[in-house]
Amino acid sequence: MGTSRIDVARRRGEPRTLGGTWTEACEGGSMAREKTRFEGAAPILRITNMRASLRYYVDVLGFRSADWGSDDFTSVNRDRAGIYLCRGGQGCAGTWAWVGVEDVQALYEE
Repeated sequence: MGTSRIDVARRRGEPRTLGGTWTEACEGGSMAREKTRFEGAAPILRITNMRASLRYYVDVLGFRSADWGSDDFTSVNRDRAGIYLCRGGQGCAGTWAWVGVEDVQALYEE
């Protein structure tokens, strides 16, 4: 194998960096580095009846159904929360998913 910049930096005795990369260390660049930002998470729930599931999420919980959905796979969204519903193909029966709400009592009363 060839010699990488990491190998060269280690041989020089340069310290490991937590906030930067070895490339930045070798090139004398800034050691500060922003962390990758997560955009969100959307669980995929396994369901057996798409029509009944959509009725619950839309009519009872107030989610909006995606325009592109099918009888096998769709998404429901409310505010910043999104959940995929998959009939039989993905997900696992008994899966748990946490969806945070501002006020659970107010949601219950809706």
